[in-house]
Amino acid sequence: MRNIEAILRKLAEDNGIIKTKDAVEQGISRATLHLYAKRGTITRAGHGLYTFSDDIVDDLLVLSQISENMIFSHETALFLNGLSDRTPFVHTVTIPRDKYLSARTRQVVECYYVSPELHKIGREMRNTTFGHLVPCYDAERTICDIISRRKRIDEETFISGIVNYSRSKDKNLVRLMEYARQFGIEKKVKHQLEGLI
Repeated sequence: MRNIEAILRKLAEDNGIIKTKDAVEQGISRATLHLYAKRGTITRAGHGLYTFSDDIVDDLLVLSQISENMIFSHETALFLNGLSDRTPFVHTVTIPRDKYLSARTRQVVECYYVSPELHKIGREMRNTTFGHLVPCYDAERTICDIISRRKRIDEETFISGIVNYSRSKDKNLVRLMEYARQFGIEKKVKHQLEGLI
């Protein structure tokens, strides 16, 4: 009984998610977690992650718990920044080139790699639809990302993202051009935004 109460408390503290390593640190064995999952009290949401079986799972929150190196980017960042109303079928993340995601994780996300010195440029925390904060690139970094990877982005998503950014009251063109210089895509960014701003 003590173990399930501890699990419930920990789940409540962590937005409905418990990491196996945190449970073990609290004295809850992996076997106990497995037993409660087998009984249907909790559900395995990912490698080393559990939720209550009757809770609606926030996929973005679960994914954000897998690796501290993942930052939501491209199509997912467009959605989180309010520049697209289309929820991506597969979430996009960016990690440093010198880091690794497990094969299991790579099956459920589309991953982009960047040099470590560029990885954290524009990193902020954004609210998911469920109100949980997750790491995500800001609007300006996202625009640079979709312009530099245009061939991998759906045309409709690309165009709506650029148009929505150009109409946004919160856009920061100075920051956008600063990022564009850092990524070496200044001409591409200016070309895409010509006539829109």
